[in-house]
Amino acid sequence: MIARMMPFGWRKYARATLPAIATLLVMLALWAYGRWGYRDALPLTPDAAEGPPIAMILGWLMALFVLAPTFLVLWIAAAPPLLFPLPRISLAYVLLADTGGLLLLLFLAPRPHAFPLAAVGALYLLLAAWLGLWASLAACLRRCGAAWSAVLPLLLASLCMAAPIVAMPLIRAAPASGVWSRQNLIPLATHACPMLAALDALQSPRLPIPPDWGTLPLMYRYSGLGQSIPAPLPHWWLSAVLYAAPALLLGACSRSHRPSPLVPESPDTPASLPAEPNEPMPQLNP
Repeated sequence: MIARMMPFGWRKYARATLPAIATLLVMLALWAYGRWGYRDALPLTPDAAEGPPIAMILGWLMALFVLAPTFLVLWIAAAPPLLFPLPRISLAYVLLADTGGLLLLLFLAPRPHAFPLAAVGALYLLLAAWLGLWASLAACLRRCGAAWSAVLPLLLASLCMAAPIVAMPLIRAAPASGVWSRQNLIPLATHACPMLAALDALQSPRLPIPPDWGTLPLMYRYSGLGQSIPAPLPHWWLSAVLYAAPALLLGACSRSHRPSPLVPESPDTPASLPAEPNEPMPQLNP
């Protein structure tokens, strides 16, 4: 109803706010549930008893990195057919990335015992690159159908998020030398996982990351990386570059394949009435 009351120039972009609104509401609810519902069940930080539990912060960050691209990809795939999708997809991405940045700033930065502002900025850049990768892939796959546009990006994103666990059989079976050796596969698996890069960005006096990061609460406890197999944390900026580079490439591909501006931009566009054939002038008999 509200969208119909807007001018047409605003109405056709109104739905682009849905991923940001959905992410905002869910993340606020999860923060409130973890902050007050599980405060007594999870360990507090040793140096900031007034702050939220570290396990809750890490779990909330993981939910943000999972839910934000999920909402965006599903919106791109399941939205009404967009013959000219790039403007609205770009707007949805910008709104969602900025919403994630505001949430990070709101919950991690303002209190005295909070994380450094540089860590919050690093998390924002990492989240923006992570969102851009799956949004651009979903946009490129729209011409293949909604199923491909939704399933393939979400499947690959899930594999990357669970890379320390999914890649363990391959890492254990890797040869001692060569291109597919263990020393080459371990950095590939750790840099593919955004949460391990987030741990690198969050290293601070408040959250000292131990060498055995796999033992942290809720963090790939049974992966083996960092425990039975030594694996240092990835550099967060390198992971962000690895996400952003294909995102820019896929975005350029989507832009090059967009249809002509002469094609109507969306089904909301008022359809022009078909031209009526010219009727011959009646002939008057003398």
